[in-house]
This record gives sequence, C-alpha cells and structure tokens, in this order.
Amino acid sequence: MFEANNSPIDLQVVQAVKAQVAEVGIDMDLLPVDTAKQISDTVAKNYEATWAQWSGRPDPDGNTYNHFYKGAGMNYGGYDNLKVSELLNKARAVGDKAQRKQIYSEITRALNEDVSCIFLWHPVEPKAMLKAVQAYPPIPDGMMRFGGVWMK
Repeated sequence: MFEANNSPIDLQVVQAVKAQVAEVGIDMDLLPVDTAKQISDTVAKNYEATWAQWSGRPDPDGNTYNHFYKGAGMNYGGYDNLKVSELLNKARAVGDKAQRKQIYSEITRALNEDVSCIFLWHPVEPKAMLKAVQAYPPIPDGMMRFGGVWMK
C-alpha cells in the first residue's frame, strides 16, 4: 500500500510512481489520506510505502543526518547502517570542505547501495521581489532568509 496525501499533485506523483514500478512487475495499491494522517502514519512508521517532501538544506548535514542516522528524528523508515552513522558523525567533526565532500560522497554511495529512500526531484525555487530589496541571499533550499536584507 502506497500512502500519499490526497492533494491532486501528490496523487499524480504517486500514480506516476505506481506506473513506473508496474513496469518491473511490482503491483502497488494507492491509499490517499489527509495530510494529518499521512504525517502521523509516517512518524509512527505505520506504512508500507509513503512519499514526502523535504525542502533540503544548503549543507549536506541537514539533508542526511536527521534522515539517515540511526534513531534520528526524521529517520521515518528506520534506516540503520552503522557505517553511514559513523560517517555522518565523522562529517560533523570535519571543517575542511574537501574532506567533507569525500565523506559525503562515501555516504551517498552507501545510501545508493541500500536504496532505503528514493529521491524523485529537487524543485526549482524561484523568488521574485522588488529591485529595492537588497542583499537577499538566494539559497536553493527554498527557505526565505531575510537576515541582512534591506530596502533601498
């Protein structure tokens, strides 16, 4: 059973996934539910398959640690890989960008081998504002950050 929010866009996404997995012989029933039930079921790990959105973060720690560290708050699938957890802790202790890149590359390889989660896409996050808005830092996670922003 593939549980998804009952919004039209979310249902289109899960219907597309259902069609794609059917091509390799996997039959998947869809269960449209309201947002509160989907969140509740996801947090309780009460699902066979579910889909969720995550805005992402500019630093890879914000995209991996809480989702893939054993017992972390957003590790809804119960992912448990000792090597990945050790690498995530190691990455948090390293400041050098080149070393962190190497560690996160290793983490990515392990996650790709385990396939505990499938990332479908990263949305474009356009922003429009008046020319008078100055020093707005566009960050690809879509979060609006206005510290240091001023009007001309």
